[in-house]
Amino acid sequence: MKSTTHTQYKNALDAIGHLILTKPEAVTALLAEHGVEFSPPPKKTQLVNEVIEMLAENNSAFNEDLIELLDVHLEYKANEINQLINEDDEFLGGLVGGLAKGLVGAVGGLFGKKKKRGGGGAPRPNNNAAAQAAQAKADMQRQMEKMRQEQKRREEEARRRRQEEERRRRQLEEEDRRRRERQREEEQRLRAAQNKVQKAGMNPIAMIAIGLVALGTIGSFIMSGARKSAK
Repeated sequence: MKSTTHTQYKNALDAIGHLILTKPEAVTALLAEHGVEFSPPPKKTQLVNEVIEMLAENNSAFNEDLIELLDVHLEYKANEINQLINEDDEFLGGLVGGLAKGLVGAVGGLFGKKKKRGGGGAPRPNNNAAAQAAQAKADMQRQMEKMRQEQKRREEEARRRRQEEERRRRQLEEEDRRRRERQREEEQRLRAAQNKVQKAGMNPIAMIAIGLVALGTIGSFIMSGARKSAK
């Protein structure tokens, strides 16, 4: 059974990764507000690297802004993330309120606090935190690729469904056209038969009998076409 910490970590990667995957402009703007600018516009890999680096620095201002952005994103996209990760464990299952804060904390907490030099001075790099940051970047890239592939698969399935529905629609229209054409042909035959009877001077009973036979033929064609369309 997966630990709560591992689940939170994975959920955080899914949430942030999906944000980068679908709203890269928003993430780029967020990073720019905190001094990380790109020229030309960044690739998604660059966004992943910079977001993880900012989290590793434990920059509270950046963390708060990222939490605010994720809160809005998850309000509308949590179900979509659930569908894209396509796993037994549902993303964010049953969790509400303060969720983004917990997710950001799950990633940021991996890196710990930077160690300081003896007697003060600039912070000293934490080698373990650097390794964890590199792992987090690789994990997020992997999760994003899974979501990207799942989205592609779903789009392909939707395209095939649309094609099948269009094929079926055209088939039904063609069957209906043929049925109406057969009906017109039988109506023409009926009128021709009636005209023939009138010209031949047949008695009314014979005319009625011929009409009933013709109508029965038309009805059989219509019912036959309806059964075929219902299949």
